[in-house]
Amino acid sequence: MISIPFLRRIRNKFIATYLIVLLVPVMAIGFYSINFTIDYLENDALKVVEQQAEITAKEIEKSLGVAESDIDFLSQSASLRALADAKNRRSVIEYILYRERLIEEFYNFANSKKAYSSVVYIDESGKEVVKVVYNWNQTFIATTSALYDVSDEEYFLKTMTLDRGQLYVSSLDLTSTITTESGDLIVSYAKPVFDSNGIKRGVVLISFPAQRVLSPILELAARSNLNTFILNKQGYYISKVGTSSLSNPFYAGESFIDQYRAEGFLKILSGTSGTISEGTNQIIAYSPVFPSSTDRSNFWIVVVTYSTETLFEPISIFENSFILIVLSTIIIAVFFGVIMADRITRPLRKLVYASRSLAEGDLSPKIDIDSEDEVGELAKAFGEMSKDLKKSYEDLERKVKERTLELQKANKKLSETNIELVELNKKISEANKLKSQFLANITHELRTPLTSIIGFSEVVLNEAKLNEEQADYLETILRNGEILLKLINDILELSRLDAGKSKLYLTEFNLQDAINKTLKIVSPLSKDKNIWISLNVRDVENVVADEDKIIEVLLNLLTNAIKFNVEEGKIAVRAFRIDDHVRVEIEDSGIGIKKEELDIIFDEFRQIDSSETKAYRGTGLGLSISKHYVELHGGLIWAESEPGKGSIFIFEIPIEAEEEE
Repeated sequence: MISIPFLRRIRNKFIATYLIVLLVPVMAIGFYSINFTIDYLENDALKVVEQQAEITAKEIEKSLGVAESDIDFLSQSASLRALADAKNRRSVIEYILYRERLIEEFYNFANSKKAYSSVVYIDESGKEVVKVVYNWNQTFIATTSALYDVSDEEYFLKTMTLDRGQLYVSSLDLTSTITTESGDLIVSYAKPVFDSNGIKRGVVLISFPAQRVLSPILELAARSNLNTFILNKQGYYISKVGTSSLSNPFYAGESFIDQYRAEGFLKILSGTSGTISEGTNQIIAYSPVFPSSTDRSNFWIVVVTYSTETLFEPISIFENSFILIVLSTIIIAVFFGVIMADRITRPLRKLVYASRSLAEGDLSPKIDIDSEDEVGELAKAFGEMSKDLKKSYEDLERKVKERTLELQKANKKLSETNIELVELNKKISEANKLKSQFLANITHELRTPLTSIIGFSEVVLNEAKLNEEQADYLETILRNGEILLKLINDILELSRLDAGKSKLYLTEFNLQDAINKTLKIVSPLSKDKNIWISLNVRDVENVVADEDKIIEVLLNLLTNAIKFNVEEGKIAVRAFRIDDHVRVEIEDSGIGIKKEELDIIFDEFRQIDSSETKAYRGTGLGLSISKHYVELHGGLIWAESEPGKGSIFIFEIPIEAEEEE
């Protein structure tokens, strides 16, 4: 009986469905928006940080490029070459004249540039010849007492090893960097000087505080709210955003790489550009700075970082807003869902009462529903259904009576047929028993005299003195007797199989040894036809099976392979393991079997009847018995063949067979 709780379940399902239909799109759109926002902000941040690092690096290289151009200009000075030539000619007057001229050029250069802390010419012995210093917004010419011997300095020694056009740039580290008296970190550019004969005569050098190049660029980066660092190639800090001095570039040995020991951060020291966003709470971009356009082994690194906390701040705001929207939507949806559910279930309640009456046997219930919506249509349909149901019920009663009479007649006839079938089954069972008993008796009766005939024939043939014709007759008797005995034995075994009396006697034996035994038995037959037999056994040693029955299967298959083979033919015997089974294949080069005859070769007393097989005699029981033996082991046997190209007989048995209960 339909009850009111059913309506409550419909009402609840409607509300749940309404909420799901409404909320699923909202949730999907919200989650998509969150993921899209995250991906967009991450990609945008990566681009901004990466661009900032590359722009900063390019700006520093641009500033350093000016220094490279200036040192190249100074190294090509005519006064410098003339001074070197005058010293080479040992002309004191010319030397003094050109030295004064070079001092004037260096002074004008330093005073106009106002960027270089010193401009120096050093001769090949390492002694400073001309030095102009710019400091405190003034240009000074170094006196003779202020000219030093720098022959032991790294920048002089390395520059003197360079060829024409090569450039030396000092490194930014504590062990190899020049500093001023004020402690400012100095970057030096130097080139070798050659006389008119191409002989190296000294070094021209310009130096400038690194802060002049780095500070303006770092201050510009600071205004972008990105953390910007400059590292040397060993990973130590050269400068940070907001530092006012570069007097301590390492910050007491502080290393950027030591702060971020993740393996991926070693890429920063590789001299390439890239970004890292995993393994830390920051997005890190890096780009190399090459002070020399010709030397890629000496470089600094610009590193720009952006906090992921700042990145995800707007995402957190969006998530909170999304949760608030979802909660508000759920409350509104529940309110309207309850109202709509009540409007729908009210007329359904009337239909429930009408259906209850119909179920109790009232085929003309009254339904008081006047709505024009789907429920009203349902009520009208329900009324029509009641009328049709009443008419159908009356028709059904009439047809039931008619069908009942017909069924009674059919049941009576079926009972009679069943009695006949039972009697027939009894007769068939008795016939099978009689057949098996007859076969057992007749084969027993035949085997005794036939065994005697075979025995006496062998004795006479071996011991009596017979002429050629007598011996030939006796051999024919012996051969036909053996064939007849084989037929009798096969019939007897087949009767046992049919009666279910053939059992397995399982032992563990070596399969290859069993195959070798069988090959010895059929060896005389194969030699008569000059048939070559090959054997290939792999991954198989011992099996648990009925050895005698397996040998009988092998013997039947090999005998057939020899019998239906051609003169000087070939037979291949293969055995190998497949999972927990062993497969044996016997392939011959004989006459083959037609496709339509492959299905009957394992049937009892069936032989292929064709012109090609009439010359070969047989009982037609060997393959049938072999099939029974293989199936007793829980295996399968089948054949594949093509007329004129030979056949292959295959059987599979478990590695360890189980005895039947």
